[in-house]
Amino acid sequence: MLWYAKASDDGANVIFVAVNMDPTVEHDSTVTVPIEPLGIAPSESYRMHELLSDRAYDWRGPRGYVRLFPNESPAQIFRLER
Repeated sequence: MLWYAKASDDGANVIFVAVNMDPTVEHDSTVTVPIEPLGIAPSESYRMHELLSDRAYDWRGPRGYVRLFPNESPAQIFRLER
């Protein structure tokens, strides 16, 4: 699984992308969100809006769980919302 981020210069828009690099098998992983540089406290919750499915998840702390299925959702694109 590939996990990476891209942010606007002012940090107002932060996008995270998870990609399953295996076209035949589902993969899951705990991913890390660099919350400290984003000004998010470890006890503070934040929303990860998955743009392809239009689902939102409330995460807390620097770790989140992602599961990708090659035939259904080989990638997820998250926008961090506070």
